[in-house]
Amino acid sequence: MPSDPEEQAAQRATAERDRLNKLSERLEIFKKQLVFRLCYAYLSRQLRQDGVPDRQVTQRLGGFRRRVHSAAVDYRQLRYITGPQLEPELAAQLRQDLDVLEAKLATPIPPNDLVWLLEAGAEGDPPKHLLEQQYQILLAQRFRADLVSSDTQQFAAEVASIATLGFYQESLFVVWPLLDSSTQLSLQAWFRRYRQGLHDGGVREELPWNDDSPQDRPRAVHDGAADHDDDDVDTVPEPASGSGDRPSIRR
Repeated sequence: MPSDPEEQAAQRATAERDRLNKLSERLEIFKKQLVFRLCYAYLSRQLRQDGVPDRQVTQRLGGFRRRVHSAAVDYRQLRYITGPQLEPELAAQLRQDLDVLEAKLATPIPPNDLVWLLEAGAEGDPPKHLLEQQYQILLAQRFRADLVSSDTQQFAAEVASIATLGFYQESLFVVWPLLDSSTQLSLQAWFRRYRQGLHDGGVREELPWNDDSPQDRPRAVHDGAADHDDDDVDTVPEPASGSGDRPSIRR
C-alpha cells in the first residue's frame, strides 16, 4: 500500500474513473438491449395486426433477431430497420418512444445521485430479486406516462430483467435515468425502509401478469463478434459463489 497521501488519492481517483468507465460501457450495452426489445415489440404487434399466423410471426421475428445479431447493428440504426416494416402510425409511435428513451438515457446523472448509486449494494441493502420487482413497478409507472406503446407493463418487466442481469450498481446505473425525480425518490425511500428492517415496504402496486406467449419474448441480442460475447447484457456474469447478490463496494 502506498504511504504517500497524494499517491493514495491518485490511486483512488484512478479506480473511481475506471469504475465509471465500466458503468458507462454497461449503459451502452443496455441501450442496445432496450431499443431492440422495443423494436421487437412493435414489429410483433404489426405482424399480429396483419393477421400473420403464429408460426410465421415466430419466423419473422427470428429473422429480425438474426439480422440484428449477424450485422452487429448499432442500436441507433434499429429504428431504420424496424420502421419500414410498420404501418405509418405504428412507425411514428415507435420513433416517438425511441426519442423519449434515448433522450432519458443520454441525460447525465447528477453528482449527488451518482454518489448514492455508487454507495448502494452494501450489506443490509435489498437483494437483487426484490430490486428487480421495484424496478418493474417504477418503470411501468414511468412508461405509462412517457411512452405511447400499448404494452408498457411487459416492456417494463423486460427492461427490469435485463438491468438486473448486471451487477448491483450496474443495474441501478442503467435504470436510474429512465425514472423521473418522483420515482427516483420512491426507490430511495424503499431502500431506507429496507435498511431499517421494514422489508415489506415498497411501492404498493401489483406486479403485472405476463401472459404473452413464449414466442413473443425476444431473446438476447449479441454484439456480433465472438470475442465480445461477454459484452452482452444477457451474459453478464453474476458475482462469484459466496459473494451473494452484490459485489463488494470500494469506499
